[in-house]
Amino acid sequence: MIDLEQLKKGIPEILPFKLNLGSGDQRIEGFINVDLHYPANLRDDIRVLSHIPNNSTELIYIGHVILYFTDNELSMCLEACYKKLMDGGRLVLEDPTSSEDWEWTYIRDPTEEVIPVLQKMKFKKISTIPKVEWSRHGDNIWTLEAYK
Repeated sequence: MIDLEQLKKGIPEILPFKLNLGSGDQRIEGFINVDLHYPANLRDDIRVLSHIPNNSTELIYIGHVILYFTDNELSMCLEACYKKLMDGGRLVLEDPTSSEDWEWTYIRDPTEEVIPVLQKMKFKKISTIPKVEWSRHGDNIWTLEAYK
């Protein structure tokens, strides 16, 4: 587990952060793996990120998570990410293009439903990109990146 006091003080040895939000049991080496319900380096609500200092993070990865969020929860999460990213920090979002397993998921078209939210939050340089090297998911996904 991460020392919350170190995190809150923003100790230079551990800055800037790379966050893997909603990590579940899928940890990524070199990232602080954050999840509320699963064992992770840090337990925190990724819609709020109350334990992460503002302007402390260079990279945030959210993979296969936002399909479980309502529109309001998605907005909350992206707003929290924007606050936690350093100027020029990068956000990478990855989600499936379909989900046959659950009725209660929100499969979103990235162009129609995610990019407008990122734009509203003042993210810049928003684009679709190939799957990132640390992706933990199969091929039926979309990937976006955006910068603060």
